[in-house]
Amino acid sequence: MLERLSKEVKRRTRVVGVFPSEKSLTNLATVVMLRASEDWAFKRYMDMDPLRAMEVASRREH
Repeated sequence: MLERLSKEVKRRTRVVGVFPSEKSLTNLATVVMLRASEDWAFKRYMDMDPLRAMEVASRREH
């Protein structure tokens, strides 16, 4: 995930090319990282329902 984030920051900064100041570069990189963080927070990478069903089934057996 971190490698992908780094590539995304690099891709976005290449589009701009030359930044007027270091602060503007930092602002862009921060925005890209915040958006990625929001995406990660709301995205489900794994459906936990099958695992929960297995846990309930194993409790019933014991």
